[in-house]
Amino acid sequence: MKFKHHFCILLLLLIYCSLTGGQVLSPVLKKGEFEAGYTQKWFHRKMQPDYVTGIDWYAGTVFIRYGVARRFTFTAEGIVSPYVQEKVSGCDCRIYALGSGFACHIWQFDASQIAVLFHYIEYFWFDQSALQYHFNIRGVVGSIQFGHPFLFANQKIIGWVAPTYIYDESIRIRYPYGPGLVLKDKSFNNLGFSVGCNMVLLRQFAVFVHLVYADFLQPRLGIGYKF
Repeated sequence: MKFKHHFCILLLLLIYCSLTGGQVLSPVLKKGEFEAGYTQKWFHRKMQPDYVTGIDWYAGTVFIRYGVARRFTFTAEGIVSPYVQEKVSGCDCRIYALGSGFACHIWQFDASQIAVLFHYIEYFWFDQSALQYHFNIRGVVGSIQFGHPFLFANQKIIGWVAPTYIYDESIRIRYPYGPGLVLKDKSFNNLGFSVGCNMVLLRQFAVFVHLVYADFLQPRLGIGYKF
C-alpha cells in the first residue's frame, strides 16, 4: 500500500514538473486504486463571435486517476509535446497542457451507480516561429453520470451515459499584428451529453471509449494501467 501511495505522489510530481513547462470522464475508482495512462481527444465546437460554423482541434495527454476515498476519485492530466499546426503555414508550435478534476459517487442501487464529475483543462500552443501565433484553449466539463457494470467474456465493462455541461474558450494571441492583440471566442451551445464504455482487461489494463456531444460528436480514446 505504501508503494502505491509513493508511486502516485511521484507520478504527480513528475507530471507537474514536466508541465512547468484528463477530460477524464471515467467512473469512480475504489479507494486506494491508482491508474495511469494516455488519452487522445478530438474537439469540434461552435464559438462566438468568429467560429459559428465550427472550429476543430485535437490533443493527447498523459493522465492519472487515484481513488482518494471510497466515493471520491481525483484526476489529473497533462503533456508537453510538439504540435503541427496545419491551418497556419510556417507555425512551429509546442503544446503545453494541464488539467485536473474529480469524480464523486453519490448514489448506488444494486450494481448501478450515479456519480458527479467535474474537469478543467487548459491547452497552450506556443508558436516558436516568427509568426508568434499563440493559441490557448480552456475547457470545463461537468456531468451527472449513470453507470452500470457487466461482464463480457469474463472481462469487466462499465457502460454509462451522462447529461453534460461542456464549455470551451478559445484565445488567439497574435503579437506580430499589434502589441498583444488578443482575440477571444466562447462556446454557446454548452448543454450536451456523453456516453462511454470503460473496460478492464486482464484485471490490470483499463481501456475506454467515450463520445461527447456538444455541437458535434467528439470522441475520446484511452488506455491505462491499474496499480
